[in-house]
Amino acid sequence: MRRLSFAVLAFFACAITCAAQQTSPKDTTGYVDVAGGRLYYEECGSGSAVILLHDGLLHSVVWDDMWPALCSKYHAVRYDRRGYGKSEAAKAPFSPEDDLRYVMEHTKIERATLVGCSSGTALATDFAIAHPDYVLALFLIGPVVHGMRSSDYFLQRGNAASAPLAKDDLRAAAENWSKDPFQVNGERPLARKKIRDTLIAPRQGPR
Repeated sequence: MRRLSFAVLAFFACAITCAAQQTSPKDTTGYVDVAGGRLYYEECGSGSAVILLHDGLLHSVVWDDMWPALCSKYHAVRYDRRGYGKSEAAKAPFSPEDDLRYVMEHTKIERATLVGCSSGTALATDFAIAHPDYVLALFLIGPVVHGMRSSDYFLQRGNAASAPLAKDDLRAAAENWSKDPFQVNGERPLARKKIRDTLIAPRQGPR
């Protein structure tokens, strides 16, 4: 098993020096066929490959602010996991690790730095364990580890923010999550508005 580099601050430097150069078309969007469904993806740029894995609340829109900068230096890929954004919801049991592998194969990526946020870090870690030869490095933001119990505070916070959903009040739940200090640090009203708008927006992808 090849040794994985778990970078925290300098993973892009590692990606530049360690990865073979790979090229990709600029600003490509489309769907990847996976077992029992399709996943919406976007890719851009050329060079070392970086794949962005969103959290469990929003979809790949969370990477919008850094997307142009990544596109200028790397072969960057982001996609909506099943049931998020423009991707189809799962209709049967599936493997998130297999989905990521399908995305990599579709975009002709042999090895990549995986950048995960929250639940996206769990996917990145699980994928690295299952497919170490596909992974150059991991960059984990707010790591989640499958098999490790969530803290009482984490569960209480999530339950409180999502409580309005019990009354089918999506807007109130979206408002709660937009105020969550772990979603957005500081004031940043535009960032908080983006969370609200994303959560209440109708699904755009295939049903």
